[in-house]
Amino acid sequence: MNHNVISFSVAIKRCSQILLYKAHLCVQELNSAQEAVAAELERLSESSDACIAVRCAVVQYFS
Repeated sequence: MNHNVISFSVAIKRCSQILLYKAHLCVQELNSAQEAVAAELERLSESSDACIAVRCAVVQYFS
């Protein structure tokens, strides 16, 4: 069996690099999720406004 021995400081540096990479991926995913939620909230707001406009028109028509 062949084992590679690395110094503790190199191992810590590599672990830090991996953690930073994973953190970067998480931030990207969170940003994508935030954009999706913002877009959905905008669509909901537009739909709500359209429903209110239709309801007002119906109320005025029957008044």
